[in-house]
Amino acid sequence: PPIPALNPLWSDGNDWLPDPGNERWDLAARPDMVVEETEIAMRPGGLLVFWQAMETIGLEATAPLRNQTLGTWFSMTGRLHRMLAYRVFDSPAERDARHAEAAESKAMSAFEDAIRDAVLSQHTTLLRPVPVAPMSPLFRL
Repeated sequence: PPIPALNPLWSDGNDWLPDPGNERWDLAARPDMVVEETEIAMRPGGLLVFWQAMETIGLEATAPLRNQTLGTWFSMTGRLHRMLAYRVFDSPAERDARHAEAAESKAMSAFEDAIRDAVLSQHTTLLRPVPVAPMSPLFRL
């Protein structure tokens, strides 16, 4: 994305590679870890609205959720006008607490208002890292 904070592992000169010893999160230390996948489908032109809203108010609004951002990607071909965000949380309880903190802010309300007309649908899936090194190179097993 055009906003480096949304893709910290692959922006601003960062280029994370899946080499041994380059893992980012330790599953042994965080056995309840979950990865949150959020997919937002937007109307044509909606990604531009989303990026503008993110730059003006969204970074503040989503700050509690970005503590452990894995990455954000978008598509303007194939499955058109989609944005996928992946965030890592130590546990489902931590995820819930971070979302509650974000939801209480006036910034989140303003951000949601700013993107409402651009968004067609949004859904979230919670994933568990697979304890198989080749399938989960971001995680120390």
